[in-house]
Amino acid sequence: MSNNDKPINNNIGNMDVFNSWGVKTKDVVVRIPCYTRESGVCFFWESGYAIKVEILGDAIGITANREGLISLASHCLNLAQDAIAPFGCMEFDEFNSLEEGSLPLILQRDDSLGSNDINENESIG
Repeated sequence: MSNNDKPINNNIGNMDVFNSWGVKTKDVVVRIPCYTRESGVCFFWESGYAIKVEILGDAIGITANREGLISLASHCLNLAQDAIAPFGCMEFDEFNSLEEGSLPLILQRDDSLGSNDINENESIG
């Protein structure tokens, strides 16, 4: 077993941590593939994932099971790596990873977008 294959210890201690709104928080470990120029962008899927993308009225709905949500989080964090070039993207559809009848989904990094800073005294929930 190499260093990269060692199980992740998710035990971060028993100390309660609260954000600036007084909401209890926790650290979560999500494994992502390391980007290299040689390997390019690789995908990591949780076993048993299911993701569906559809139009819900005037909105786009992304519905997923637990494994699908973890997989999407991994993909987003994967694109956020410093080594990934701006405008790097991942494309999914019903023929390569989404549920039958799903609309295509493109996750794209665009560092030219503005910032949506949340006032630390505002609640978003």
